[in-house]
Amino acid sequence: MSCLSLTFSYGQSKEPTPVVILKESKKIDQLMDIVLDPKNADEGDRDKTSTDSCFFIVSFKSPDHFSFQIEKNTKPVTNMLANGFVDNKGFGYFRYRNYKIFVFAVDGFYDFFYTTIERKTFDFVYKFKSPAPFDYQHYLAIWHYQYEKGHFSEERPPTIK
Repeated sequence: MSCLSLTFSYGQSKEPTPVVILKESKKIDQLMDIVLDPKNADEGDRDKTSTDSCFFIVSFKSPDHFSFQIEKNTKPVTNMLANGFVDNKGFGYFRYRNYKIFVFAVDGFYDFFYTTIERKTFDFVYKFKSPAPFDYQHYLAIWHYQYEKGHFSEERPPTIK
């Protein structure tokens, strides 16, 4: 028996989507240094040298710490994610060590990111147009960290009792 798996996304228009440029804090530089350190490589990172990849950070505040999910995605997946968040005040972009890093801060930027009045367009981030079949691997690698009491640590799922 065989199974056909098809995921639907949206076709791209020719209209670029401008993204707010962010200035990251030294804390985020520290987080990205941890993620980019080869000894912290995600086991799922199937293409460490890909030029067709971007990082996408999703951050949110829990009652006692901040959580950060960092994904390494292909450009088509980054386009899909960016289109879902582009009108949100918690969405933006910054560059770090020649990497393109997109951010969605669910609960606000706090003192991790600062917005600028500048916008940037990309040759791979376009406004959605119409549904079209799109088969993709969601992420190339993924990391989870938390920021608590002034430092980052790897975030693990809670223990199930």
